[in-house]
Amino acid sequence: MLFLFVLACGTARGQEKFIFTPQWTAQAQFAGYYVAQEKGFYKEAGLSVEIVHPSLTQPAMKRIQNNESHATTLQLCQAIEIVDGGIDLVNILQTSMNNAMVIVSRRGVDPLTQKGERIGIWSAGFGQLAICMSKKEHLDYE
Repeated sequence: MLFLFVLACGTARGQEKFIFTPQWTAQAQFAGYYVAQEKGFYKEAGLSVEIVHPSLTQPAMKRIQNNESHATTLQLCQAIEIVDGGIDLVNILQTSMNNAMVIVSRRGVDPLTQKGERIGIWSAGFGQLAICMSKKEHLDYE
């Protein structure tokens, strides 16, 4: 699992409570954050952490932008796109050395030879990898 943990610059400094919003609702991939809270690891480190779930009307990045949350998790490509859009983020940590995102195609078809072809992407914010690859390799995917 590759997630980039990001912090809106300066929002948590000197505040009593640190508010973390996962990029989507509670599920197994965020278990470590919940276990750390239940086991008291944050308190042991001198932190008061509150985990606030996103909603349809208050997604994680909107909470960051409105200073309602201090941190969230993001895919690296997604974070780069957000920073490029003018939102100041700071990379706190990366939880894995390798990106789990892949581009796949039908057996025997090399996706790097599909210049100008129509492709499908997962619409939950993961199209950045295909877009990055398309630009880097001049594939002009539709």
